[in-house]
Amino acid sequence: AASFLPFLKIPIAAGITYGVGKAAKAYFESDMTLDMDDLKEKFIEGEKESKNTNWEDNQIKED
Repeated sequence: AASFLPFLKIPIAAGITYGVGKAAKAYFESDMTLDMDDLKEKFIEGEKESKNTNWEDNQIKED
């Protein structure tokens, strides 16, 4: 679906990357003991968080 709507590729990729990062962080913080269901939950939480983040507020401002 993303290939038909090129303007969606970056937000989709960013959301997935953010979700994977959140899941990986939780996994390593748990000493690699999280099960698949918990990892999936962390991934989905990360994706939702990325959608609710105003990335323009987090930009580095150049002088």
